[in-house]
Amino acid sequence: VSTIYNAAIATSNTEVIVNSVVILFITSVDELFYDILTVINPHWVETMLLKEPEESSVETGRQEKEDEEDETNQNLETMQNHGGKNKLEGEVLGLKKEVQALSRKMKLLLDHNPELKNILNEHD
Repeated sequence: VSTIYNAAIATSNTEVIVNSVVILFITSVDELFYDILTVINPHWVETMLLKEPEESSVETGRQEKEDEEDETNQNLETMQNHGGKNKLEGEVLGLKKEVQALSRKMKLLLDHNPELKNILNEHD
């Protein structure tokens, strides 16, 4: 496809070479992003590779969010119906502890990586 595109838009040999270099650069960047994503979250990459091509990631994300909300609502109803107030309180306490642990780890990470701290401050 890129060969046909390159031949169709290039009017000289120089343009063919420049377009080819651009295509190779973009391909190289694409491969690097794939490698980075594979290191960061290999399960997500594997999941994306197994999906049907016509399946939109936005639609999939919405469906997954709806599924999670449905499951959460069902769990809450089940706990309420079976006297799960204490269990729910225990889960909330556990989540609070996890958030505190994550906060401590994030603070350590930011203390040891000033560049990351600057990047995050720029987005706030």
